[in-house]
Amino acid sequence: MNRAVLRKTVAARIDGLAEHAAGVLMDLIRFPSVCGDEMGAIARIEGLLEAAGFEPELVPLDASIAGHPEYTPYAAEPGWEGRGNLVTPFGGHGDGRSLILNGHMDVVPAGSWREAFEPAREGDTIRGRGAADAKGGVVAEYLAVKALRECGVRLSGRLRLHTVIDEETGGNGTLSLLATGHTADGAIVAECTGNAICPANRGALWFQLTTTGVSAHMGEIDNGVSAIEKANQAIAILKEYERHLIEHFMDHPYFRDLPHRPIQLCIGMMRAGEWPSKVPDRCEVEGGIGFLPNKDIEDVKDEMRQWIRDKGDDWLRDHFELRYERLHNAAFEIPSEHPLVRCVCGAATAAGLSERVQGWSVSCDARLFPQVAGMPVVTVGPGQLARAHSGDERIELQEILRAAKLYALAAMDWCGVEGP
Repeated sequence: MNRAVLRKTVAARIDGLAEHAAGVLMDLIRFPSVCGDEMGAIARIEGLLEAAGFEPELVPLDASIAGHPEYTPYAAEPGWEGRGNLVTPFGGHGDGRSLILNGHMDVVPAGSWREAFEPAREGDTIRGRGAADAKGGVVAEYLAVKALRECGVRLSGRLRLHTVIDEETGGNGTLSLLATGHTADGAIVAECTGNAICPANRGALWFQLTTTGVSAHMGEIDNGVSAIEKANQAIAILKEYERHLIEHFMDHPYFRDLPHRPIQLCIGMMRAGEWPSKVPDRCEVEGGIGFLPNKDIEDVKDEMRQWIRDKGDDWLRDHFELRYERLHNAAFEIPSEHPLVRCVCGAATAAGLSERVQGWSVSCDARLFPQVAGMPVVTVGPGQLARAHSGDERIELQEILRAAKLYALAAMDWCGVEGP
């Protein structure tokens, strides 16, 4: 069978797996795989891979990564015992280039969405927590390797399917694999990009701002200093810093034409006060800031502090603390002419998708591949970002099938195929 016919055969096999894919995704959605509870869903995909003739290996999380610079501390430690990533090997029959297909099984909590883990299907639309972010991508990668195997494709290079945990809380699952030598010549990360090809990711930095004041009775308010008011002043300064980044750092070729702004500052949490008529002497604020690859994460940290020092009043300058103790994801970019990007673009065209490249306007595990392992990486996968984390998360089955074709054809082109 010649290469062109083989590629068409693989694509046709993926189309033939449509109903199987829908059933697998709905099954995976039923597992509420939030951080610490991912292993039921991992075991389910492990069983499917074994039934398809693969030999997946459960690789426990390596506790030593807690000392790694890219480790993300937890707000509440879920523990390491019994948790791990699934690594599924395929190919490696010759000396072709190696590739990792990475997808995460963990999801964010459901909140008030009571039916989040009770999947529903209407035609080609499947609803449920994780449908888009990113169990749909996991299913697409599974379909890709299943079709390759069933069609008798012998990859020259080594392909590894990494089904990981802990992406939503910072990426410690992928970090554990990369830090312990599970690397390759390139990687494709399945995220809900709408199957857009993204060789760059926006960075994301979570911060903890604390302001202190002087408590006083409401009747003696002039003798107090409100930590809330000082926090509001600091927030206004940080919003001014956000406008500075937008004005001076938005002109990036991967990001300038996106339909939404990728640079943003969000204030997500505030804790202060003990009594309505008491001036609060402490205020704690938590938030995040997004930035592009033309800005270094360490510069962002330093500049946020310096802007408060330079623009705050006499009290604020000496009574604030800005820390970065949780998520700290640097931005990155891969040149559009890189062989991996060109390979993925070619596979996208063959799969009926656009080969236009753009930046991914959120942060994900992709940034760990260049940072930790010096690897090129492209983020591309089914599902729409607008649906991720929402109370109406959904995905279209056809998006999953097209992504699966892209992954399978990219693996064939990148790793090479043994035989005619």
